[in-house]
Amino acid sequence: MAGGSGGGGRDFEIAVLTFQNAPKEFWESLPDYLRRSGDELLVEELESLMAGALAQERPDLLALGAFDGSRRMVGWCLLALRTSTASIGSEVVVWGVYVFPGRARLRELVDTAMPAIEAYARGAGSSRLVLHTRRISRPYIAMLRRMGWEIHSVCMVREVKE
Repeated sequence: MAGGSGGGGRDFEIAVLTFQNAPKEFWESLPDYLRRSGDELLVEELESLMAGALAQERPDLLALGAFDGSRRMVGWCLLALRTSTASIGSEVVVWGVYVFPGRARLRELVDTAMPAIEAYARGAGSSRLVLHTRRISRPYIAMLRRMGWEIHSVCMVREVKE
């Protein structure tokens, strides 16, 4: 898949991840992604999802990798196709996004990957992208809004009392 220039003028190549092109550090980054994101999956669950995406056994999952000019991985994202109601149609969920520390900025990675993400969505018949995040700081939300994302809903969580 073609790459492009990230927001800072850096060139990244965006590629569909497979077992052949996913470096060892991709697999090693999964626990760090879970720690940083607050996602409640177990490492084994995420490894299993990623294995399904990389083997291309699940048409509802696609993993994209971003590589710099020396073919060093700078980040990755996992996309999930979700069938929704008749009024909305299907959506592509930008589920996991990971940037290796010090290799790129999130904005650069997302700006560069967005044409590939949107091509996947169009190919799946989707006209809407959904981004779930557990990060709620005002600067982070403001950055997402500058990138074209809109706040659609708020998810609240409460523990069950014994």
